[in-house]
Amino acid sequence: MKITTGFKSFDKRFGCLKSKEVTLIAGRPGMGKTIFLTNLGANASINNRVLFWSLENSKEYLGKKFNSPKMQINDNIELSKEELIKTILDNHIELLLIDYLQLLKISVIELKKIAMDCNLCIMLTSQLSRDLEYRDIKDRKPKLLDLQNTLNNNHAITDFNNILYLYQESYYNVDCSEKCIELFSNTKSSKFLFGKNYGVLIN
Repeated sequence: MKITTGFKSFDKRFGCLKSKEVTLIAGRPGMGKTIFLTNLGANASINNRVLFWSLENSKEYLGKKFNSPKMQINDNIELSKEELIKTILDNHIELLLIDYLQLLKISVIELKKIAMDCNLCIMLTSQLSRDLEYRDIKDRKPKLLDLQNTLNNNHAITDFNNILYLYQESYYNVDCSEKCIELFSNTKSSKFLFGKNYGVLIN
């Protein structure tokens, strides 16, 4: 099963989301990880059953910021692996979005097994080491080493099927005229502009 994200550039350059795969979206705070994930979930929920598991923000907060009646939101940070699986199966979830990795008590290996057994796609966000903040302002785009320095013993680079990064140059460079979020991998890149509502992305 393939899931379109509703972002044409994303689907064209990175491909649609695939069931039985775990995709990581990594970035420093303020880069737009939650905004990106909620927008993607809202888009995907038009044609697919989507569950957004928020480990940082409350369901009420997200409900006020993002209007997506079809996307289910769960903000129970104590949700066990067994409870998560039951929620997925009971609601026939096809796409699970998790925000974010460092607050997750389930290992990525366990997530991969859930993705395989339940035949769904999983995408989650991750913070990055603050070490990149000490690099030259022109060299603060995330790198694989930044992610390696962030992951603890419960996770490894090889645990993920896909790794993507988020970056906003205007966050560091006030002279940057392009106010957008850049999503990129080692070989591909796509940019998202903010709509009139700051929480809405246009691609």
